[in-house]
Amino acid sequence: MTGKRSKTNCRSASHKLFKDKAKNRVDDLQGMLLDLQFARKESRGTDVTLLEEQVNQMLREWKSELNEPSPASSLQQGGTLGSFSSDICRLLQLCDEEDDATSKLAAPKPEPTDQNLQR
Repeated sequence: MTGKRSKTNCRSASHKLFKDKAKNRVDDLQGMLLDLQFARKESRGTDVTLLEEQVNQMLREWKSELNEPSPASSLQQGGTLGSFSSDICRLLQLCDEEDDATSKLAAPKPEPTDQNLQR
């Protein structure tokens, strides 16, 4: 059960980080769009051009990041653990541990025989 729990914790921690980063980006974009609206209302052409370029640059960067393969996906596509630092390897292995339902069973201990009990 421990393996399953650590895998869930790993996923939830990375999911929370992903959500926090996305929320911050949305907040940044909303702020830039508000600035852009005010610049248009006030007929500040230079600011409008600059803000539009900043919004476009931000969107290009986000799209580029989303298209980059993650370390986990590159492993699934035939990458090797040797191509990652030891810390990343350890974290990936912890997140990919099998849960108890699918892990191999330990060899059973030999049962006591009548001879062992009589001694």
